[in-house]
Amino acid sequence: MTKRAINCIYDIKKWNEINMGNLQGANNIFKLLFFLTNIIFFIPIMLYKITTPIFLLTIMGIISSIFHGHQIWFDKGHRHCTMCLMWIDTFFVFPAGAIILLACYTKLPLWWYLFWILPILCWRYGTVSCGQNLYMLLHGSWHVMAGLLFWYALKPQIFI
Repeated sequence: MTKRAINCIYDIKKWNEINMGNLQGANNIFKLLFFLTNIIFFIPIMLYKITTPIFLLTIMGIISSIFHGHQIWFDKGHRHCTMCLMWIDTFFVFPAGAIILLACYTKLPLWWYLFWILPILCWRYGTVSCGQNLYMLLHGSWHVMAGLLFWYALKPQIFI
């Protein structure tokens, strides 16, 4: 691996660790609403027959819920654990999302791909630097929009 690639990986790691929101002291109603944005990942398994991509989406929701639940309610004094859960979330969710995409990419319309710009922007700019409430709003929007896009992709008429 080249030195440039190693530096790039290090920069991504550092960015994630610096920008993971600390939600201690945030409004409890906002924390609960933020946490509930993960529900979107569980809807397809309740509506459609279980397939590997739908199962992966559900696992994505479970992992995200565990990470964000810890981030919201147990982070104080346990930041190392929150950081570990963030990396578990990151290293599972992105490959699982790619697997879901590969399962149905030929049947998705162009607008579906273009719409991903919005949730990606929410994910990118929803960092600790924008404050707790805006972090929860933007990152929660990432959950909802990404979940809706996956939900659409996994509809039986698309995914068969």
